[in-house]
Amino acid sequence: MLCPNTTLSTIAILAERLRGKIDYAPFPEVGRITVSIGVAECVAGETWEQWVHRADAALYRAKACGRNQVQVAPETPQRLGIGENVAANFVRLAWHSAYECGNALIDDQHRGLFSDANSIIAAVLSRRPADEVVAVIGTLIQDIVRHFEDEEAILAAVGFPEAANHAAIHRELVDKAVVLVGRFHAGTLGIGELFQFLAHDVVALHMLGADREFFPYMGG
Repeated sequence: MLCPNTTLSTIAILAERLRGKIDYAPFPEVGRITVSIGVAECVAGETWEQWVHRADAALYRAKACGRNQVQVAPETPQRLGIGENVAANFVRLAWHSAYECGNALIDDQHRGLFSDANSIIAAVLSRRPADEVVAVIGTLIQDIVRHFEDEEAILAAVGFPEAANHAAIHRELVDKAVVLVGRFHAGTLGIGELFQFLAHDVVALHMLGADREFFPYMGG
């Protein structure tokens, strides 16, 4: 699929919605069908072959990570670190009222996570010192963990039948975040790749994917 004049975050959300609709669509003759999707944004100076190769690599990463998921390719092929030109690798998260589930605490925390992610972008693009960028990343992670704990308590209270599975997804995301942050501090992972996971995979895609399943139980 080619999506002209579309931001990376928007097409990633579109891909996740497409994946979800296919996953839940009835196919009486063949049974359940799932898809793995790779997403890549064409950047300045990149050939069509390079662009398609990155999308293809993201697709195979989705398959290798368990299938039935969306993976977004880094927006530059080289590894990125603090102090390098990383503008092309960051896409701001824009909040929309359609993202609200109807629970005041969850919605407020979701908006806060969007704000945390955008604070990382602001710190990097304004070339703030490395320790300040690290501090903003730490704030996002702390807020993610706190949000997951509060959300799990709310889901249990409203009787969401998939609450245990949802909590398991949270644990997997946090465990992976710990590993990636460790690699970032060790200098083996760039800030762009860490941001991609924390902001888009944990915040945007999880909220607009797995979180949608409990929206009907929120009364919103």
